[in-house]
Amino acid sequence: MNAGFRADRFEYVISEGDTLARARRILSRFDLGGDLDVIRLGPNSSERDLESFAEVAIDGGVLPPPASVLSGEMRRGVFLVAKDKASGRAVSCAAAIENFHFSSRRADHAFWGMLSTLPEWRGRKIALILGAQAMVSFHEDYGISRFTTGVRAENGASMALCAKLDMLPGKWCTYVGMDPAQFSSAQVTK
Repeated sequence: MNAGFRADRFEYVISEGDTLARARRILSRFDLGGDLDVIRLGPNSSERDLESFAEVAIDGGVLPPPASVLSGEMRRGVFLVAKDKASGRAVSCAAAIENFHFSSRRADHAFWGMLSTLPEWRGRKIALILGAQAMVSFHEDYGISRFTTGVRAENGASMALCAKLDMLPGKWCTYVGMDPAQFSSAQVTK
């Protein structure tokens, strides 16, 4: 990449067949506790709720999509935000979104991820639970049961979370060239 772009690379992680069953099992075994509310973003979401998803994602090193995607205007998706009931502050987010053209050989896959939890809320399996909820909701709403995501090879915590949902690294990786003027230090994923 000699054109002045900054490169970003991540592994292509794919659901291997048991993903939905595992997601449902996680939801039956764990809950978020009584101190969190979960909201699903959509066409009627406030600008503040869309911003809160983006803020939590960025805090965790994940590049969020534009508001037109988060609101469902541009793509079908499930975008979840967990909020602290006491303060109303967003503390975690997760998503599943259509990303392949209907005629693609991967049209039966959706992107899943954007898992992020604020540091002081980590250790409670919030991202795992929200991620499982995003998968199950996406399947129930749109019928897609296979998922892909991107994770850096060195991110052991995210790879372990993916493995709990039967999401394993495939034989592909992704390279992205980013204009440093637009993305000075941002990464696509963590």
